[in-house]
Amino acid sequence: MENENQSRPLVSVVVFCYNSSVTIVETLDSIKDQTYQQIELIITDDCSKDGTLEIAEKWLMKNHDRFNDVQLIKSSQNTGVSANGNRGCYASHGEWIKVIAADDVLLPNCIESNIEYVCMNTQYDFVFSKEKGIGNMDAYKRWPFKDVHVFFEELSHEEQYILLFQHNFLPTPTVFFRSSCFRELGGYDESIPFLEDRPMWLKAYRAHLNMGFLNEYTVAYRFSNTSISQRESTSEKKVLFEDSYRRMMCLAKEHRKKFSIGAWWLDKTCSITSGRKVPFLFLNVLNPFYYKNRKVIRFFNDFVNYSRKHK
Repeated sequence: MENENQSRPLVSVVVFCYNSSVTIVETLDSIKDQTYQQIELIITDDCSKDGTLEIAEKWLMKNHDRFNDVQLIKSSQNTGVSANGNRGCYASHGEWIKVIAADDVLLPNCIESNIEYVCMNTQYDFVFSKEKGIGNMDAYKRWPFKDVHVFFEELSHEEQYILLFQHNFLPTPTVFFRSSCFRELGGYDESIPFLEDRPMWLKAYRAHLNMGFLNEYTVAYRFSNTSISQRESTSEKKVLFEDSYRRMMCLAKEHRKKFSIGAWWLDKTCSITSGRKVPFLFLNVLNPFYYKNRKVIRFFNDFVNYSRKHK
């Protein structure tokens, strides 16, 4: 059994943390309890001020023997999640990388199931799966992307890319990817410091990397005001996040323009009409791209209607 474990690929689990003192031990325990053994643990901290580093150091002293290797990466200033993620992922040595925020939890089978999936489906570079909700369950019930499998079952790679111009439907907490692909893509876009995921997915789709879907629950995603992506922030942090969102939307527009004039036309009318069918159809009656991508339009309108219902 020991020889079998040693022959299996090394997986680097990279934990993004920032002021995560309340939740980081639960996250780290979930990594320690993985059924898969060949794990490198990397904790990358973005200048926490709440004792997160001290808690992580104490935990590592007790548990470092569980892992093939451990690293604790520190920053002297808060740089945002994109740069923090790059520090951790570029320091990794594993063939595959599993990223996780220090307030989420890996289910015990997470790494094992992902490795089994990619061994049987060697064409995939990025793998997504299903996520459970923990914490604020009312927020989880309002989450529009729980049935993520439909995007992979009903939409082609191209159609997923087109939908990504408008919505980040991919469940970021579940992502599992090849280290080599991360490097080839140039890592996370640090010019968009507080939104690392969607810019990366846009690059990956445009590069025609293969996206797979594992139809299992592998991660528990925390819905609360203390999560990295959902926390109540200061006015300054809110401004920085909004700036990152604007930069990301500009990036999405660039992807649309380079894709085709029909995609730009369709996306523009989606934004203008916001799901109102008559003007939307009228504006696209001469757009051949519209007729080719009706399924994407249906998904877009479903999102609009869902957002209106849950305001």
